[in-house]
Amino acid sequence: MSDTALNNLSKGIDTVDYSTLLLDPQNPRLPEDFTRTIKKNNDKEHSQEELLKHLYETGRLDEIARSYLQNGFFKSEPLIALKDGIVIEGNRRLAALKFLLHDDTAISAGLDEYETDEPITEEQKNRLLNIPVIFVDSREEVSAYLGYRHINGLKEWEPASKARYIYGRVQHYAQKNTATAFSKVGRETGGNARGVRNSYIQYSLLRLARDENGLYDLATQVLRERFGVWQRVTSGKVYEYINFDDSAQSLDDINSALQKVDFDKFESLLHDLCSSSRNQKPLLPDSRKASVYGDILSNPEALKVLRDTGDFETAEYIAKGSPVNSMLNRVQSMLYTVQNQIVGDVKTDNQTRVLIEQINKSVIMIKAVINQGEN
Repeated sequence: MSDTALNNLSKGIDTVDYSTLLLDPQNPRLPEDFTRTIKKNNDKEHSQEELLKHLYETGRLDEIARSYLQNGFFKSEPLIALKDGIVIEGNRRLAALKFLLHDDTAISAGLDEYETDEPITEEQKNRLLNIPVIFVDSREEVSAYLGYRHINGLKEWEPASKARYIYGRVQHYAQKNTATAFSKVGRETGGNARGVRNSYIQYSLLRLARDENGLYDLATQVLRERFGVWQRVTSGKVYEYINFDDSAQSLDDINSALQKVDFDKFESLLHDLCSSSRNQKPLLPDSRKASVYGDILSNPEALKVLRDTGDFETAEYIAKGSPVNSMLNRVQSMLYTVQNQIVGDVKTDNQTRVLIEQINKSVIMIKAVINQGEN
């Protein structure tokens, strides 16, 4: 839906009591595993408490509440809701109202009262009780507007929320015509077919890992915490490593290629991205190293060093094909730094002596191999 179409809808704005409205359990901003739990619960009242608590913990509701006290509810930005009262656009704004006014749902959810320097006046409360809402017959009626607004517009969702929404829209259009699904979603969200295709693949891989290949915890962690890094990591080398044919262009070909992915290797890749019992910190430190990580995956020796030692920089040296002298220069520089610190009375212990002895043995062995080669 374009802004013009929304303006046409806005002629039918209603002013309603905010307490008659419901938070949306299908809100793409919510983690997918959280929404599945809500659905299984099948308890509307309890689900509203869980939804409000989650938005309170993640949505910075205090910032919106502060604006409400200062400015009231902006009538130029009505909520959009289904006829049954479920809000499909403006869940954070509704949640902030519930938090600020500390209604029954907020009390049941265990939310703290909003703290202010001056007590909230009855006048401030009263002007927030009735708010503007546009009621629509179906989600589909405003899907284009929501897609554009939150994918490439002014109110962008987080990367995982965007990808989840795009995946759902592709599935919707694929029911009618798989050949045009990517282009239709691209136009709907203000992007293009290529961007939609990439997002669909990235999300689908994690979804398959989570739901069909026993990698629930790892895939969920990436979806919740590192999806932006995952997006930057995905490349030809990464896809080659997990046996995904990234030459596939059509939706049918992509879905076929997804079924051939080596999820044992994908599990190892997810471990590299995640904090886990195997790795206290992710082996891939941040998205700036994404392209280098692809090089490491393509080099068995570099990959072994990374996973055995957690030393990304050394693995990077090996992956780039740096000569031995480059790595020795790095070692020499580090030893020089250690020397200066020890001279500066930095505390040492028995482990320090053990490490020095191990380094000394390695140097003797390397020197022997070099001498042998020269003879």
